[in-house]
Amino acid sequence: MARRDLLTDSERHALFNVPAAREDLARHYMLSSRDFALIAERRGDTNQIGFAVQLALMRHPGFGFTLEVGAPGHLVAFMAEQIDVSASAFDTYAARPATASVHARQVGGALGLRGPTNADLPLLIEAGAKAAWSTDRGLPIVVGIMESLRASGITLPSPSVIERAG
Repeated sequence: MARRDLLTDSERHALFNVPAAREDLARHYMLSSRDFALIAERRGDTNQIGFAVQLALMRHPGFGFTLEVGAPGHLVAFMAEQIDVSASAFDTYAARPATASVHARQVGGALGLRGPTNADLPLLIEAGAKAAWSTDRGLPIVVGIMESLRASGITLPSPSVIERAG
C-alpha cells in the first residue's frame, strides 16, 4: 500500500523552510543581546556567522544547519547584517565538519534543547494521535507534533520523520 503524504508541498514549505520576506525574517530571526554575546564568543567572522545561522535555524524551523542542505542565502545575509560581518564569510564555514557539529551542540545547550532520539518516537506518535482526535488533516497533526517536541526541549527531526510519525 502506498504511503499518503500528510502535508501538501505548500504546507511543508510553510512549516519547514526559511521565509523570504524581510518582515518574516525579522519576526523569526532578530538576535537578542544574549545572542550577540554568544556569537561574540566565537573567533573570526566565519565562525560567528556560522554560529549565528545555526542559532537562527535551531529556533525556526527548529532543526539546525546541515552540510547537505546548507542555509538559504537570504538568511545568511540577514544574520550577517545583524552581526556586522560579510555574508561571504559563511562560504568557508564548516570547512572542518566538526566545527558545525560543535556549534550545533553549543547552540542546543544555549537554547536548552537536545537532539531527537529513537526513544522520542512514542512522544511523536502520541502527540500526532492527540492532534488527530479532532481532525484528519495533516497540517494540525504535524503542528501538534512540532509543538510537543518544542515543549519538551527537543530539536525537530527531519520533516519526513515528523510526517511518518503523524
